[in-house]
Amino acid sequence: MPINLSGVHWVCLVVDGIAKKIQVYDSAGSAMYLKRLKNIASEIASTLPDMYEEIVFDGPLQKDGDSCGVFACLQLWKSVSSKAPTDVSESGVIKLQNFAGYSKGEASLVVEKVDATVNVGV
Repeated sequence: MPINLSGVHWVCLVVDGIAKKIQVYDSAGSAMYLKRLKNIASEIASTLPDMYEEIVFDGPLQKDGDSCGVFACLQLWKSVSSKAPTDVSESGVIKLQNFAGYSKGEASLVVEKVDATVNVGV
């Protein structure tokens, strides 16, 4: 799930019920945001009946100061579909921003545009 921290930065947390893992991802690579995200993951894990391993996902880092929302949504998309885009170059991010209906300072993934079948194990 994409999570907004302090109203200024988007990160992603994915709970994999089948593999019993909670993946955390921060496209800025910030130790401060990662610590906050790990705390959220720990809180979620403490409410689950089984033990879950927390994993920091080592994904691509954003090269600007305002595409964190696109990266968070892309990471979520990758966790549920093998058809997710992989191009995170500057032009690839711009294409994703246009696809998602993104405007500067606002990340909003238009779910109607995503055609993916997801099987979730809980």
